[in-house]
Amino acid sequence: MSCLTLLRVLVTPREKPGERFLVADGKNVRYTIGRKDGITIMASVKTAISIEESLFEKANELARKLKISRSQLFAKATAEYVRRHENKMLLERLNEVYADAPDAEERALCEEMMHLHQQGWKDPW
Repeated sequence: MSCLTLLRVLVTPREKPGERFLVADGKNVRYTIGRKDGITIMASVKTAISIEESLFEKANELARKLKISRSQLFAKATAEYVRRHENKMLLERLNEVYADAPDAEERALCEEMMHLHQQGWKDPW
């Protein structure tokens, strides 16, 4: 697990053309929405993070190799981490649901229902 610490969200005091504002923790936070060459540009928020220097250097190196900006690298890494966390939470919820295996009484009832169902197919009347 990385040691990302959100420090602050950069706040802008006035709206610029093409920008919209949202309220986060009682503060105005700048984000942009627009279209460029037929592609919708998603809203984005600037943030500052604190990470270990060695991790920062590795991130810089990887961004250079992938030919993407460091910001894009952190955005992709965060999206991947969130996706994995959501999948983990879903798996935990599914495991909770299916952890309650049928007891002996429920199994007997199911067997009886299957027997009656099979009898219905053999002798419909």
